[in-house]
Amino acid sequence: MKPPKPLTLSRNPFKPISTLSPLSSSSNPQSNHTQHAHIPPSKSHLYSSFFCTLIEAYLACRRFSDATRAFSSMLRLHGLNPDTDGWNRVLYGFNASGYVSQVPILYSEMLNCGRIPNVFSHNVLIHAFCKLGLIGDALDLLRRVETDVVSYNTVIWGLCRGGSVESATGFLSEMLKRGVGFDTFSCNTLVHGFCRKGLVNEAQALRDMLVRGGVEPDVIGFNTLIDGYCKIGRMSVAHDLFERMRREGVSPDIISYNCLIDGYCKVGDFSSATALMDDILSAKLDTDSPEGENGCLNLEPNIVTHTSFISAYCNQRGLDEALSLYEETVKNGFLPDVVTYSSIMNGFFKNLKLVEGTAVFREMEKTGVAPDHVSYSNLIDSFFKAGRSVESAMFMKDMLVRGIPFDLITYTMLMDGLFKVGKADEAEDMFETLLRVGLSPNHITYSALINGLCKAGNMKGAELALLYMDEKGREGNVITYSSVINGYIKRGMLTEAIDVIGKMKERHIFPNVVTYGAIIDGLFKVGRDDLALDMYKEMVERGLEVNNYVLDILVNGLRKIGKMGEAEGLFNDTVQRGLSIDQVNYTTIMDGLFKRGKTSSALKVGHEMMENGIQPDVVAYNVFIKCLCKLGKFDEALSFLSEMKALGITPDHATFNTMIAALCKKGKMDAMFKICDEMKSHGLYPNLITYSTIVGGLCEEGEVDKAMEVLNEMTAFGLRPNSIIHKKMLHAQAKGKNADSILQMHEHLIEMGLIPDLDIYNNLVHILCTFGMTSKATSVLNDILKRGMPGVCLDITTYNAILSGLSEAGLMKEANEIMNEMQEKGLDPNAITYNILVSGHGKIGNKKDSIRLYCEMVRKGFIPMLGTYNILINDFSKVGMMIQARELFNEMHKRGVSPNSSTYDILIRGWSKLSNRAEVQRLLKEMDKNGFVPCGSTIGCISNAFARPGQRGHTRRILKSFYERKESER
Repeated sequence: MKPPKPLTLSRNPFKPISTLSPLSSSSNPQSNHTQHAHIPPSKSHLYSSFFCTLIEAYLACRRFSDATRAFSSMLRLHGLNPDTDGWNRVLYGFNASGYVSQVPILYSEMLNCGRIPNVFSHNVLIHAFCKLGLIGDALDLLRRVETDVVSYNTVIWGLCRGGSVESATGFLSEMLKRGVGFDTFSCNTLVHGFCRKGLVNEAQALRDMLVRGGVEPDVIGFNTLIDGYCKIGRMSVAHDLFERMRREGVSPDIISYNCLIDGYCKVGDFSSATALMDDILSAKLDTDSPEGENGCLNLEPNIVTHTSFISAYCNQRGLDEALSLYEETVKNGFLPDVVTYSSIMNGFFKNLKLVEGTAVFREMEKTGVAPDHVSYSNLIDSFFKAGRSVESAMFMKDMLVRGIPFDLITYTMLMDGLFKVGKADEAEDMFETLLRVGLSPNHITYSALINGLCKAGNMKGAELALLYMDEKGREGNVITYSSVINGYIKRGMLTEAIDVIGKMKERHIFPNVVTYGAIIDGLFKVGRDDLALDMYKEMVERGLEVNNYVLDILVNGLRKIGKMGEAEGLFNDTVQRGLSIDQVNYTTIMDGLFKRGKTSSALKVGHEMMENGIQPDVVAYNVFIKCLCKLGKFDEALSFLSEMKALGITPDHATFNTMIAALCKKGKMDAMFKICDEMKSHGLYPNLITYSTIVGGLCEEGEVDKAMEVLNEMTAFGLRPNSIIHKKMLHAQAKGKNADSILQMHEHLIEMGLIPDLDIYNNLVHILCTFGMTSKATSVLNDILKRGMPGVCLDITTYNAILSGLSEAGLMKEANEIMNEMQEKGLDPNAITYNILVSGHGKIGNKKDSIRLYCEMVRKGFIPMLGTYNILINDFSKVGMMIQARELFNEMHKRGVSPNSSTYDILIRGWSKLSNRAEVQRLLKEMDKNGFVPCGSTIGCISNAFARPGQRGHTRRILKSFYERKESER
């Protein structure tokens, strides 16, 4: 995403009215009266006024093209030049109707026609500049022309609208310097600006200061503050302000009540909201005063009051209660407005009832209530979320046809929706469009843009958007930065993610629980559990409580690195601290306990879950069944399956696949087929995983013919064999060591729909080599190269399979030839290649080449496998070169490769042959410390080395201890 250059008036970004042509250079268009229809000069004012009224009417009906034609006709066809008041009517009409970008052009035309703008003209243009986000142009005009307090208040409004409320507050001093006193409107605009940013305390402090300075308090200022506190959920403070109004002599109006009612409804305090409604209804009015007994203006609830309840019911009490309240509202004579209809629509949309929500939208149109941009935005957004972008596009076009201007919320929703359906380029275009039409993005818009770019994998674009956001003075919030962090984590860019956290802290924007959760999860996934736990400690130290999301991440992460004890401790500690554990948390901890063999602890957690009123779902039951199957307790697993059905929980594919896999592993094929039949009786037909498992089980049992029958059934259901089935079927065929039968099975599977890609050919080559059919594997390799099969380009895996087969067969000359061919094709050997070749040369006693390849391997930064080290050490041991063997052993340690029992056996046998008792004893102690026991042949070597005069007793004691350990391990 490339940040667009900022719009400036000098670049003339406004699209002019298409029908306008340059006027005569004369300041008076009537000087060219011969080109115009003849209108008597005495009636020109009347006709001008008529045209201005016509233009206003067209604009009021959103018929922009007709308005522009009328304007062009007035100036060009009839040569009419309205007076300043007429021009002001046209300027105001275009500005008020949403066609703001035309206002600067009309103002220029006014000047060209010789009319001198007045303060009203200037104020409309300043207002248009502010709407377009061109505060610099608004300020420039303000300081050059005649202005009044309205002009300054408009600029203050523009600054607040753009989020620069601090600059707007500083602007008050400029007003005083120029002798323009600020008024109640100035105060209320600033209060509203602070409240929009959530800075309600600052808003109240400023308002109190200005009131002390002589600004008259009014109901609008109080209502703005009450609404601000309600929006951030501080209902007690909002209610105190409501009471303070009366004390300061300001009577609450229905808006005051509506703000409080809406606030209480949103926090779910319906009793307080209902009490306020009763307060309105029971107010006794004084016959001699417009104010009631409670110092309130003559009040009665309106549709806004009722809509607050309906909207909150949709969100918190369920759609049915909301619809019931809606019907009652209509019966009481309150006709729903666009907000009421939109609330009901949203209720349906949140319950994924698109058809019903759309029906409400159509009903709204039929009753004569015109949908607004909010109704359309919610409609379009809901269809986007449902993945139905075609319908979203249709509603968007409908909005354009009706002349409903897109506001910032609409553009943001459209952009977000396009990102969600994978149309990232169109989403970016939408963002650039909103900039072109003069809208100033807020932090929500930027957050949606950055989040969408991150999810689309365009991290460079997200970085540029964040940078552009900073340049425009829009501060990102924790949500914005969390999107970037998530984007980096998903791409494994942990360093960049941690850098973003550092930048957040520098700006005093501290990560929340969700941010910490995302980065802890990312660190666990890349194996940085130490850093993940450090992040968790930092989160706790900052006073953030673990929630269900973070608990699940921590338990999962600790479980996967084998720290189940710590995971269990954390889980229990979190429960004691009062967190309400959810079903996912219980399932995760049970799964971990089962996998660590703590069956009784896992079942105890399951019992605790049910005692707390949380009914296990299919996922939880699957965990139970999987564990019992692993333990071989099939009867208990079946009882859980029966319990599921009794509780009305439908088993899924995972349930049956788990049981099928366990039965196949135990070779219980008859029982497995019974489970298959039961699966089908539930309306679940085997999927590819099921068929792969069954085919694998039959192949292990040597029942290849039955496996073929299952494959035939699978293809009849439209499923094709995959690489797993291919591998299993070829392995089964390979047991007969008949290369032709393997190749026939390979071709048969391709006929059944198997796609012969690189993985398939790697399977084929690997199986042929594994079973000693290396010449056939080489033939297949040459055939692939010769035929140049589409989509099949041999990789290092293919060559490693061939090399492995040749090495196992001791054909190292042929292996070297294949290695040269591989390198000629631009494929560099990897660690596996070197391990194969070093081992291969070592096995045939070719010490020179095995050491050469080992050195080359290490020089390239590859770490040899333990098996490779054992072969090299064994080569040196066999010829008595124990110093070199010991050096390799030490080097192995340095490279982080831990020895196994075979390593010690090789070294002990080597030193025993040289009668080096000290080395043998040292290695035996080390071996014992690491929990290994010498094999029989090693013990025999020890006997020969130590069974000499003076050493028999010592030898007997050592051998006795090892024999006892070997017996205990049987």
